[in-house]
Amino acid sequence: MAISSAAENNSTAAIRPAWHDSAGRLALVALSALCFVLAFPGGSLPLLGWVAMAPLALALRGIAPGRGFALAGLFGLACWLGTTWWIPPAVMTMTGGGDAVAWPAYLLFCAWSALPYALFGAAHGLARWGDSPADSLGAAAMLTALIYAIPQPLPGNLAHSQYLQTELIQLVDLGGVPLLLLAMNLSGWTVAAVVHRAVTARRLHVPAAAAGIAVLLAVAGYGHYRIDTIRTAMAGAPIIHVGVVQPNLPIHWRQLTDGGLPRFDTLSRQLMEKHPRPDVVVWPEVPTPFSYPDDAANRHQVGRLLNRFDTPFMVASGWVRAGRMVGGAPAYYGGSELVTRTGVQGYLKQRLLPFGEYLPLEQHFPQLRRLFPNALRYVAGNRPGLFRVKAGAKAIPVICYEALFPDLVARGVALGGNLIVNQGDDLWFGHTPEPRIHLALSLFRSVEFRLPLVFASNSGISAAVDASGHLAQGTELPQFTAAARTYTVALPRVSSPFATVGDLPLAAIAVFAAGGLLLRLVRRRGAATA
Repeated sequence: MAISSAAENNSTAAIRPAWHDSAGRLALVALSALCFVLAFPGGSLPLLGWVAMAPLALALRGIAPGRGFALAGLFGLACWLGTTWWIPPAVMTMTGGGDAVAWPAYLLFCAWSALPYALFGAAHGLARWGDSPADSLGAAAMLTALIYAIPQPLPGNLAHSQYLQTELIQLVDLGGVPLLLLAMNLSGWTVAAVVHRAVTARRLHVPAAAAGIAVLLAVAGYGHYRIDTIRTAMAGAPIIHVGVVQPNLPIHWRQLTDGGLPRFDTLSRQLMEKHPRPDVVVWPEVPTPFSYPDDAANRHQVGRLLNRFDTPFMVASGWVRAGRMVGGAPAYYGGSELVTRTGVQGYLKQRLLPFGEYLPLEQHFPQLRRLFPNALRYVAGNRPGLFRVKAGAKAIPVICYEALFPDLVARGVALGGNLIVNQGDDLWFGHTPEPRIHLALSLFRSVEFRLPLVFASNSGISAAVDASGHLAQGTELPQFTAAARTYTVALPRVSSPFATVGDLPLAAIAVFAAGGLLLRLVRRRGAATA
Protein backbone atom coordinates (compact mmCIF):
# COMPACT_ATOMS: atom_id res chain seq x y z
CA MET A 1 0.00 0.00 0.00
CA ALA A 2 1.53 3.26 -1.15
CA ILE A 3 5.20 2.16 -0.70
CA SER A 4 7.87 3.93 -2.76
CA SER A 5 10.99 2.09 -3.75
CA ALA A 6 14.43 3.33 -2.74
CA ALA A 7 15.39 3.52 -6.39
CA GLU A 8 12.56 5.91 -7.10
CA ASN A 9 13.48 8.11 -4.15
CA ASN A 10 17.10 8.21 -5.31
CA SER A 11 16.18 9.05 -8.90
CA THR A 12 13.95 11.97 -7.94
CA ALA A 13 16.53 13.39 -5.54
CA ALA A 14 18.93 14.23 -8.35
CA ILE A 15 17.82 17.84 -8.63
CA ARG A 16 16.44 19.87 -5.76
CA PRO A 17 13.37 21.79 -6.98
CA ALA A 18 13.57 25.57 -6.68
CA TRP A 19 10.35 25.66 -4.63
CA HIS A 20 11.80 23.59 -1.77
CA ASP A 21 12.54 26.62 0.36
CA SER A 22 10.10 28.34 2.70
CA ALA A 23 9.11 31.06 0.23
CA GLY A 24 8.58 28.56 -2.58
CA ARG A 25 6.44 26.28 -0.44
CA LEU A 26 4.29 29.21 0.71
CA ALA A 27 3.84 30.29 -2.91
CA LEU A 28 2.65 26.79 -3.81
CA VAL A 29 0.22 26.78 -0.89
CA ALA A 30 -1.16 30.13 -2.03
CA LEU A 31 -1.53 28.85 -5.60
CA SER A 32 -3.34 25.73 -4.43
CA ALA A 33 -5.71 27.77 -2.24
CA LEU A 34 -6.40 30.15 -5.13
CA CYS A 35 -7.32 27.22 -7.38
CA PHE A 36 -9.62 25.88 -4.64
CA VAL A 37 -11.43 29.22 -4.29
CA LEU A 38 -11.81 29.72 -8.04
CA ALA A 39 -13.18 26.19 -8.48
CA PHE A 40 -15.59 26.26 -5.51
CA PRO A 41 -19.28 27.07 -6.21
CA GLY A 42 -19.49 30.81 -6.76
CA GLY A 43 -16.10 30.77 -8.49
CA SER A 44 -15.74 30.77 -12.23
CA LEU A 45 -13.31 27.92 -12.99
CA PRO A 46 -14.72 24.62 -11.64
CA LEU A 47 -12.39 22.39 -13.67
CA LEU A 48 -9.45 23.81 -11.71
CA GLY A 49 -10.68 21.53 -8.95
CA TRP A 50 -9.05 18.58 -10.70
CA VAL A 51 -5.56 20.11 -10.33
CA ALA A 52 -6.11 22.31 -7.26
CA MET A 53 -4.29 19.93 -4.90
CA ALA A 54 -1.19 19.58 -7.11
CA PRO A 55 0.65 22.69 -5.79
CA LEU A 56 -0.04 21.62 -2.21
CA ALA A 57 1.29 18.13 -2.97
CA LEU A 58 4.51 19.69 -4.28
CA ALA A 59 4.77 21.97 -1.25
CA LEU A 60 4.55 19.01 1.14
CA ARG A 61 7.29 16.97 -0.55
CA GLY A 62 10.06 16.05 1.89
CA ILE A 63 8.64 18.14 4.72
CA ALA A 64 8.74 17.27 8.44
CA PRO A 65 5.43 16.45 10.18
CA GLY A 66 5.34 19.65 12.22
CA ARG A 67 5.95 21.89 9.24
CA GLY A 68 3.51 19.82 7.20
CA PHE A 69 0.83 20.42 9.84
CA ALA A 70 1.42 24.17 9.72
CA LEU A 71 1.68 24.42 5.94
CA ALA A 72 -1.39 22.32 5.11
CA GLY A 73 -3.31 23.96 7.94
CA LEU A 74 -2.52 27.34 6.40
CA PHE A 75 -3.83 26.04 3.09
CA GLY A 76 -7.09 24.91 4.69
CA LEU A 77 -7.49 28.21 6.51
CA ALA A 78 -6.96 30.19 3.30
CA CYS A 79 -9.50 28.02 1.45
CA TRP A 80 -12.22 28.52 4.03
CA LEU A 81 -11.57 32.21 4.47
CA GLY A 82 -11.72 32.60 0.70
CA THR A 83 -15.00 30.71 0.25
CA THR A 84 -17.04 31.47 3.40
CA TRP A 85 -16.29 35.13 4.13
CA TRP A 86 -20.03 35.80 3.93
CA ILE A 87 -20.74 34.01 7.23
CA PRO A 88 -19.95 36.75 9.84
CA PRO A 89 -22.23 39.47 8.39
CA ALA A 90 -25.10 36.97 8.23
CA VAL A 91 -24.49 35.77 11.80
CA MET A 92 -24.52 39.36 13.03
CA THR A 93 -27.83 39.99 11.24
CA MET A 94 -29.41 36.80 12.56
CA THR A 95 -28.24 37.00 16.15
CA GLY A 96 -27.56 40.65 16.92
CA GLY A 97 -23.93 39.82 17.67
CA GLY A 98 -21.31 42.46 17.00
CA ASP A 99 -18.00 42.39 15.14
CA ALA A 100 -16.14 41.73 18.38
CA VAL A 101 -17.75 38.29 18.76
CA ALA A 102 -18.84 37.32 15.24
CA TRP A 103 -15.42 37.52 13.62
CA PRO A 104 -13.51 35.61 16.35
CA ALA A 105 -16.20 32.92 16.24
CA TYR A 106 -15.82 32.78 12.48
CA LEU A 107 -12.04 32.41 12.72
CA LEU A 108 -12.55 29.48 15.09
CA PHE A 109 -14.93 27.95 12.56
CA CYS A 110 -12.34 28.32 9.78
CA ALA A 111 -9.60 26.88 12.00
CA TRP A 112 -11.77 23.85 12.76
CA SER A 113 -12.57 23.43 9.07
CA ALA A 114 -8.84 23.60 8.28
CA LEU A 115 -7.95 20.92 10.86
CA PRO A 116 -8.35 17.91 8.47
CA TYR A 117 -5.86 19.52 6.07
CA ALA A 118 -3.43 20.24 8.89
CA LEU A 119 -3.59 16.64 10.11
CA PHE A 120 -3.02 15.49 6.57
CA GLY A 121 0.10 17.66 6.35
CA ALA A 122 1.45 15.94 9.46
CA ALA A 123 0.57 12.51 8.02
CA HIS A 124 2.36 13.47 4.80
CA GLY A 125 5.48 14.30 6.79
CA LEU A 126 5.35 10.88 8.43
CA ALA A 127 4.56 8.91 5.29
CA ARG A 128 6.86 10.80 2.90
CA TRP A 129 4.71 9.86 -0.06
CA GLY A 130 6.59 10.02 -3.34
CA ASP A 131 5.80 10.02 -7.06
CA SER A 132 4.51 6.49 -7.63
CA PRO A 133 0.82 5.93 -8.47
CA ALA A 134 0.52 3.88 -5.27
CA ASP A 135 1.87 6.81 -3.24
CA SER A 136 -0.53 9.20 -4.95
CA LEU A 137 -3.43 6.90 -4.11
CA GLY A 138 -2.28 6.62 -0.49
CA ALA A 139 -2.05 10.41 -0.10
CA ALA A 140 -5.41 11.00 -1.83
CA ALA A 141 -7.12 8.40 0.36
CA MET A 142 -5.66 9.87 3.56
CA LEU A 143 -6.76 13.40 2.70
CA THR A 144 -10.26 12.22 1.77
CA ALA A 145 -10.61 10.16 4.95
CA LEU A 146 -9.48 13.02 7.21
CA ILE A 147 -11.85 15.52 5.58
CA TYR A 148 -14.75 13.23 6.45
CA ALA A 149 -13.42 12.05 9.81
CA ILE A 150 -13.95 15.45 11.48
CA PRO A 151 -17.59 16.64 11.48
CA GLN A 152 -18.04 20.04 9.87
CA PRO A 153 -20.82 22.62 10.32
CA LEU A 154 -20.57 23.33 6.58
CA PRO A 155 -19.80 19.97 4.95
CA GLY A 156 -18.41 21.36 1.72
CA ASN A 157 -15.23 20.31 -0.05
CA LEU A 158 -13.52 20.41 -3.42
CA ALA A 159 -15.82 17.77 -4.91
CA HIS A 160 -18.78 20.15 -4.70
CA SER A 161 -17.05 22.44 -7.20
CA GLN A 162 -18.20 20.04 -9.93
CA TYR A 163 -21.94 20.42 -9.36
CA LEU A 164 -22.55 21.76 -12.89
CA GLN A 165 -20.23 19.21 -14.53
CA THR A 166 -22.98 16.60 -14.72
CA GLU A 167 -20.93 13.96 -16.53
CA LEU A 168 -18.12 14.14 -13.94
CA ILE A 169 -20.26 13.67 -10.82
CA GLN A 170 -22.10 10.47 -11.70
CA LEU A 171 -19.82 8.16 -9.69
CA VAL A 172 -21.32 9.77 -6.59
CA ASP A 173 -24.12 7.21 -6.90
CA LEU A 174 -21.51 4.49 -6.22
CA GLY A 175 -19.85 5.86 -3.12
CA GLY A 176 -21.20 9.30 -2.33
CA VAL A 177 -19.31 12.57 -2.51
CA PRO A 178 -16.22 11.02 -0.82
CA LEU A 179 -15.62 8.85 -3.90
CA LEU A 180 -15.63 11.90 -6.18
CA LEU A 181 -13.34 13.74 -3.76
CA LEU A 182 -10.95 10.76 -3.79
CA ALA A 183 -10.82 10.89 -7.60
CA MET A 184 -10.14 14.63 -7.59
CA ASN A 185 -7.45 14.37 -4.90
CA LEU A 186 -5.84 11.52 -6.84
CA SER A 187 -5.90 13.64 -10.00
CA GLY A 188 -4.13 16.48 -8.18
CA TRP A 189 -1.48 14.19 -6.73
CA THR A 190 -0.72 12.49 -10.04
CA VAL A 191 -0.29 15.92 -11.68
CA ALA A 192 2.14 16.81 -8.90
CA ALA A 193 4.05 13.57 -9.46
CA VAL A 194 4.38 14.29 -13.18
CA VAL A 195 5.60 17.84 -12.52
CA HIS A 196 8.02 16.73 -9.81
CA ARG A 197 9.57 14.02 -12.00
CA ALA A 198 9.82 16.42 -14.96
CA VAL A 199 11.73 18.94 -12.83
CA THR A 200 13.93 16.57 -10.85
CA ALA A 201 14.67 13.90 -13.44
CA ARG A 202 14.01 15.77 -16.69
CA ARG A 203 11.71 13.06 -17.98
CA LEU A 204 8.06 12.15 -18.16
CA HIS A 205 6.71 10.06 -15.31
CA VAL A 206 4.78 7.66 -17.52
CA PRO A 207 3.08 5.58 -14.76
CA ALA A 208 1.80 8.70 -12.98
CA ALA A 209 0.62 10.30 -16.23
CA ALA A 210 -1.10 7.08 -17.26
CA ALA A 211 -2.77 6.78 -13.84
CA GLY A 212 -4.05 10.34 -14.00
CA ILE A 213 -5.47 9.88 -17.49
CA ALA A 214 -7.05 6.58 -16.46
CA VAL A 215 -8.81 8.24 -13.52
CA LEU A 216 -10.29 10.98 -15.71
CA LEU A 217 -11.35 8.52 -18.41
CA ALA A 218 -12.99 6.25 -15.84
CA VAL A 219 -14.88 9.14 -14.23
CA ALA A 220 -16.05 10.56 -17.57
CA GLY A 221 -16.82 7.12 -19.05
CA TYR A 222 -18.97 6.07 -16.12
CA GLY A 223 -20.67 9.45 -16.19
CA HIS A 224 -21.55 9.15 -19.88
CA TYR A 225 -22.91 5.63 -19.39
CA ARG A 226 -24.93 6.53 -16.30
CA ILE A 227 -26.50 9.66 -17.79
CA ASP A 228 -27.69 7.67 -20.80
CA THR A 229 -29.22 5.05 -18.50
CA ILE A 230 -31.03 7.59 -16.34
CA ARG A 231 -32.34 9.72 -19.18
CA THR A 232 -33.74 6.61 -20.83
CA ALA A 233 -35.54 5.80 -17.57
CA MET A 234 -36.79 9.38 -17.28
CA ALA A 235 -38.30 9.29 -20.77
CA GLY A 236 -40.94 6.78 -19.73
CA ALA A 237 -41.31 7.75 -16.08
CA PRO A 238 -44.37 9.21 -14.34
CA ILE A 239 -44.27 12.99 -13.93
CA ILE A 240 -45.42 15.48 -11.35
CA HIS A 241 -45.94 19.21 -11.80
CA VAL A 242 -44.44 21.06 -8.83
CA GLY A 243 -45.25 24.74 -8.39
CA VAL A 244 -42.62 26.82 -6.57
CA VAL A 245 -43.36 30.19 -5.00
CA GLN A 246 -40.40 32.51 -4.40
CA PRO A 247 -41.86 35.45 -2.43
CA ASN A 248 -38.62 37.35 -1.71
CA LEU A 249 -39.88 38.49 1.70
CA PRO A 250 -37.40 40.99 3.23
CA ILE A 251 -35.56 40.35 6.46
CA HIS A 252 -37.01 43.49 8.06
CA TRP A 253 -40.44 41.81 7.85
CA ARG A 254 -39.32 39.38 10.54
CA GLN A 255 -41.74 40.86 13.07
CA LEU A 256 -44.79 40.98 10.79
CA THR A 257 -47.72 38.92 11.96
CA ASP A 258 -49.25 38.05 8.59
CA GLY A 259 -46.34 35.86 7.46
CA GLY A 260 -46.22 37.64 4.11
CA LEU A 261 -49.48 35.96 3.16
CA PRO A 262 -50.65 38.56 0.60
CA ARG A 263 -47.56 37.92 -1.52
CA PHE A 264 -47.88 34.15 -1.15
CA ASP A 265 -51.53 34.43 -2.13
CA THR A 266 -50.85 36.49 -5.27
CA LEU A 267 -48.01 34.30 -6.53
CA SER A 268 -49.93 31.09 -5.83
CA ARG A 269 -52.92 32.34 -7.80
CA GLN A 270 -50.62 33.21 -10.70
CA LEU A 271 -49.34 29.65 -10.71
CA MET A 272 -52.86 28.27 -10.95
CA GLU A 273 -53.53 30.34 -14.05
CA LYS A 274 -50.52 28.95 -15.91
CA HIS A 275 -50.08 25.73 -17.82
CA PRO A 276 -49.33 23.15 -16.65
CA ARG A 277 -51.31 23.53 -13.48
CA PRO A 278 -49.28 22.25 -10.50
CA ASP A 279 -50.07 19.04 -8.65
CA VAL A 280 -48.60 20.62 -5.51
CA VAL A 281 -47.50 24.15 -4.60
CA VAL A 282 -44.37 24.57 -2.46
CA TRP A 283 -43.82 27.62 -0.26
CA PRO A 284 -40.28 28.19 1.05
CA GLU A 285 -39.00 28.91 4.51
CA VAL A 286 -39.29 32.66 5.20
CA PRO A 287 -38.00 35.16 7.82
CA THR A 288 -41.53 36.11 8.91
CA PRO A 289 -43.30 34.23 11.74
CA PHE A 290 -45.48 31.97 9.59
CA SER A 291 -46.94 29.01 11.47
CA TYR A 292 -49.63 26.82 9.96
CA PRO A 293 -50.08 24.69 13.12
CA ASP A 294 -50.24 27.57 15.62
CA ASP A 295 -51.67 30.57 13.75
CA ALA A 296 -55.38 30.63 12.84
CA ALA A 297 -54.94 33.39 10.23
CA ASN A 298 -52.24 31.40 8.46
CA ARG A 299 -54.42 28.29 8.43
CA HIS A 300 -57.39 30.25 7.13
CA GLN A 301 -55.46 31.74 4.20
CA VAL A 302 -53.97 28.40 3.14
CA GLY A 303 -57.40 26.83 3.50
CA ARG A 304 -58.96 29.43 1.21
CA LEU A 305 -56.43 28.68 -1.52
CA LEU A 306 -56.88 24.95 -1.05
CA ASN A 307 -60.65 25.16 -1.26
CA ARG A 308 -60.55 27.32 -4.37
CA PHE A 309 -58.00 25.36 -6.37
CA ASP A 310 -58.09 21.88 -4.77
CA THR A 311 -54.29 21.69 -4.98
CA PRO A 312 -52.14 20.54 -2.04
CA PHE A 313 -49.86 23.15 -0.50
CA MET A 314 -46.50 22.30 1.06
CA VAL A 315 -45.72 25.11 3.51
CA ALA A 316 -42.71 25.67 5.75
CA SER A 317 -43.64 26.72 9.26
CA GLY A 318 -41.38 28.47 11.73
CA TRP A 319 -42.41 29.46 15.21
CA VAL A 320 -44.18 26.17 15.94
CA ARG A 321 -44.45 26.00 19.71
CA ALA A 322 -42.37 23.17 21.15
CA GLY A 323 -43.70 23.32 24.69
CA ARG A 324 -40.16 23.64 26.02
CA MET A 325 -37.93 26.40 27.34
CA VAL A 326 -34.46 27.31 26.07
CA GLY A 327 -32.44 30.02 27.78
CA GLY A 328 -35.42 31.02 29.89
CA ALA A 329 -37.74 31.60 26.90
CA PRO A 330 -40.18 29.46 24.86
CA ALA A 331 -38.64 27.20 22.27
CA TYR A 332 -39.94 26.46 18.78
CA TYR A 333 -39.75 23.90 16.02
CA GLY A 334 -39.14 24.56 12.38
CA GLY A 335 -41.43 22.39 10.33
CA SER A 336 -43.17 21.63 7.08
CA GLU A 337 -46.75 20.64 6.39
CA LEU A 338 -48.44 19.20 3.35
CA VAL A 339 -51.99 20.55 3.50
CA THR A 340 -54.59 18.67 1.47
CA ARG A 341 -58.38 18.42 1.48
CA THR A 342 -58.14 15.13 3.36
CA GLY A 343 -55.80 16.31 6.11
CA VAL A 344 -52.37 17.60 7.07
CA GLN A 345 -49.07 15.72 7.00
CA GLY A 346 -46.33 17.23 9.13
CA TYR A 347 -42.56 17.11 9.58
CA LEU A 348 -40.29 18.75 12.19
CA LYS A 349 -36.82 19.87 11.15
CA GLN A 350 -34.11 17.56 12.50
CA ARG A 351 -30.85 19.38 11.65
CA LEU A 352 -30.68 23.00 12.85
CA LEU A 353 -28.47 25.78 11.52
CA PRO A 354 -25.90 26.88 14.15
CA PHE A 355 -26.49 30.52 15.19
CA GLY A 356 -29.27 30.85 12.64
CA GLU A 357 -31.69 28.61 14.57
CA TYR A 358 -29.98 27.88 17.85
CA LEU A 359 -27.02 29.07 19.89
CA PRO A 360 -24.32 26.38 20.10
CA LEU A 361 -23.23 25.43 23.64
CA GLU A 362 -25.85 27.68 25.24
CA GLN A 363 -26.88 24.93 27.63
CA HIS A 364 -23.33 24.86 29.00
CA PHE A 365 -22.54 28.58 28.71
CA PRO A 366 -25.79 30.55 29.11
CA GLN A 367 -23.81 33.82 29.12
CA LEU A 368 -23.40 33.38 25.34
CA ARG A 369 -26.93 34.74 25.02
CA ARG A 370 -25.60 38.18 25.99
CA LEU A 371 -23.22 38.09 23.02
CA PHE A 372 -25.85 36.83 20.53
CA PRO A 373 -29.12 38.20 21.98
CA ASN A 374 -31.36 37.59 18.95
CA ALA A 375 -30.35 33.99 18.26
CA LEU A 376 -33.46 31.88 17.80
CA ARG A 377 -34.46 29.14 20.23
CA TYR A 378 -35.34 26.26 17.95
CA VAL A 379 -35.22 22.62 18.98
CA ALA A 380 -34.86 19.65 16.65
CA GLY A 381 -37.41 17.01 15.73
CA ASN A 382 -36.39 13.37 15.65
CA ARG A 383 -38.51 11.65 13.01
CA PRO A 384 -38.03 11.44 9.24
CA GLY A 385 -40.76 12.88 7.08
CA LEU A 386 -42.58 11.62 4.01
CA PHE A 387 -45.44 13.44 2.27
CA ARG A 388 -47.84 11.54 0.01
CA VAL A 389 -48.45 14.21 -2.61
CA LYS A 390 -50.36 12.11 -5.15
CA ALA A 391 -50.48 8.55 -6.38
CA GLY A 392 -46.91 7.47 -7.10
CA ALA A 393 -45.33 10.66 -5.71
CA LYS A 394 -43.91 10.70 -2.18
CA ALA A 395 -41.95 13.80 -1.23
CA ILE A 396 -39.04 13.81 1.23
CA PRO A 397 -39.11 17.21 2.99
CA VAL A 398 -35.74 18.71 3.91
CA ILE A 399 -35.73 22.24 5.24
CA CYS A 400 -32.94 24.57 4.11
CA TYR A 401 -29.69 23.47 5.83
CA GLU A 402 -30.87 19.84 6.04
CA ALA A 403 -30.31 19.28 2.32
CA LEU A 404 -26.55 19.23 2.94
CA PHE A 405 -26.74 15.92 4.81
CA PRO A 406 -27.30 12.65 2.90
CA ASP A 407 -28.26 10.69 6.02
CA LEU A 408 -31.45 12.75 6.40
CA VAL A 409 -32.47 12.08 2.80
CA ALA A 410 -31.59 8.40 3.22
CA ARG A 411 -34.24 8.06 5.94
CA GLY A 412 -36.90 9.35 3.58
CA VAL A 413 -35.69 7.07 0.80
CA ALA A 414 -36.00 4.11 3.16
CA LEU A 415 -39.67 5.04 3.65
CA GLY A 416 -40.28 5.02 -0.10
CA GLY A 417 -39.71 8.66 -1.02
CA ASN A 418 -39.06 9.42 -4.70
CA LEU A 419 -38.89 13.25 -4.74
CA ILE A 420 -36.74 15.57 -2.61
CA VAL A 421 -38.21 18.98 -1.76
CA ASN A 422 -36.02 21.57 -0.08
CA GLN A 423 -37.66 24.67 1.42
CA GLY A 424 -35.00 27.27 2.18
CA ASP A 425 -34.30 30.91 2.92
CA ASP A 426 -30.92 32.32 1.86
CA LEU A 427 -31.91 35.99 2.02
CA TRP A 428 -29.82 36.45 5.18
CA PHE A 429 -26.67 36.11 3.09
CA GLY A 430 -27.50 38.81 0.56
CA HIS A 431 -25.55 39.19 -2.68
CA THR A 432 -22.89 36.61 -1.85
CA PRO A 433 -21.98 33.14 -3.21
CA GLU A 434 -23.88 31.43 -0.37
CA PRO A 435 -27.13 30.70 -2.29
CA ARG A 436 -25.07 29.14 -5.08
CA ILE A 437 -23.08 27.07 -2.56
CA HIS A 438 -26.29 25.95 -0.85
CA LEU A 439 -27.75 24.79 -4.17
CA ALA A 440 -24.49 23.09 -5.18
CA LEU A 441 -24.17 21.07 -1.99
CA SER A 442 -27.86 20.12 -2.12
CA LEU A 443 -27.71 18.99 -5.75
CA PHE A 444 -25.55 15.99 -4.86
CA ARG A 445 -28.49 14.38 -3.04
CA SER A 446 -30.11 13.86 -6.45
CA VAL A 447 -27.09 11.94 -7.75
CA GLU A 448 -26.57 9.92 -4.58
CA PHE A 449 -30.16 8.66 -4.47
CA ARG A 450 -31.18 9.09 -8.14
CA LEU A 451 -34.11 11.27 -7.15
CA PRO A 452 -35.23 14.63 -8.54
CA LEU A 453 -34.83 17.65 -6.28
CA VAL A 454 -37.05 20.73 -6.19
CA PHE A 455 -35.47 23.69 -4.42
CA ALA A 456 -37.86 26.41 -3.22
CA SER A 457 -36.08 29.45 -1.75
CA ASN A 458 -37.48 32.68 -0.35
CA SER A 459 -35.14 34.89 -2.38
CA GLY A 460 -33.58 32.34 -4.74
CA ILE A 461 -32.00 30.29 -6.01
CA SER A 462 -35.20 28.30 -6.71
CA ALA A 463 -34.69 25.50 -9.21
CA ALA A 464 -35.27 21.86 -10.11
CA VAL A 465 -32.65 19.13 -10.56
CA ASP A 466 -33.40 15.85 -12.32
CA ALA A 467 -32.32 12.38 -11.21
CA SER A 468 -29.05 12.65 -13.15
CA GLY A 469 -28.06 15.73 -11.13
CA HIS A 470 -28.62 18.02 -14.12
CA LEU A 471 -29.62 21.61 -13.41
CA ALA A 472 -31.06 22.89 -16.69
CA GLN A 473 -29.88 26.35 -17.68
CA GLY A 474 -32.59 28.98 -17.70
CA THR A 475 -34.81 27.14 -15.22
CA GLU A 476 -33.65 28.99 -12.12
CA LEU A 477 -35.92 31.74 -10.79
CA PRO A 478 -34.01 35.05 -10.69
CA GLN A 479 -32.64 35.94 -7.29
CA PHE A 480 -34.14 38.73 -5.18
CA THR A 481 -37.30 38.73 -7.27
CA ALA A 482 -40.83 37.73 -6.31
CA ALA A 483 -41.67 35.00 -8.82
CA ALA A 484 -43.32 31.63 -9.29
CA ARG A 485 -42.84 28.72 -11.66
CA THR A 486 -44.13 25.22 -12.26
CA TYR A 487 -41.53 22.50 -12.87
CA THR A 488 -42.39 19.28 -14.67
CA VAL A 489 -40.44 16.60 -12.82
CA ALA A 490 -39.90 12.99 -13.91
CA LEU A 491 -39.95 10.30 -11.23
CA PRO A 492 -37.89 7.44 -12.70
CA ARG A 493 -37.23 4.17 -10.93
CA VAL A 494 -33.44 4.05 -11.00
CA SER A 495 -31.31 2.02 -8.62
CA SER A 496 -28.59 3.72 -6.62
CA PRO A 497 -25.79 1.65 -5.09
CA PHE A 498 -25.11 4.46 -2.63
CA ALA A 499 -28.64 4.17 -1.25
CA THR A 500 -27.80 0.56 -0.36
CA VAL A 501 -24.17 0.74 0.78
CA GLY A 502 -24.18 4.20 2.35
CA ASP A 503 -20.86 5.08 3.96
CA LEU A 504 -19.17 1.73 3.32
CA PRO A 505 -17.00 3.15 0.50
CA LEU A 506 -15.87 5.95 2.81
CA ALA A 507 -15.03 3.39 5.49
CA ALA A 508 -13.01 1.42 2.92
CA ILE A 509 -11.11 4.57 1.94
CA ALA A 510 -10.33 5.27 5.59
CA VAL A 511 -9.14 1.70 6.25
CA PHE A 512 -6.97 1.76 3.13
CA ALA A 513 -5.44 5.11 4.13
CA ALA A 514 -4.76 4.11 7.72
CA GLY A 515 -3.42 0.68 6.75
CA GLY A 516 -1.14 2.13 4.10
CA LEU A 517 0.31 4.71 6.49
CA LEU A 518 0.86 2.13 9.24
CA LEU A 519 2.56 -0.26 6.83
CA ARG A 520 4.89 2.48 5.61
CA LEU A 521 5.88 3.40 9.15
CA VAL A 522 6.47 -0.24 10.15
CA ARG A 523 8.62 -0.92 7.10
CA ARG A 524 10.59 2.27 7.59
CA ARG A 525 11.29 1.40 11.20
CA GLY A 526 12.34 -2.10 10.14
CA ALA A 527 14.71 -0.68 7.54
CA ALA A 528 16.20 1.74 10.09
CA THR A 529 16.93 -1.03 12.59
CA ALA A 530 18.27 -3.51 10.01
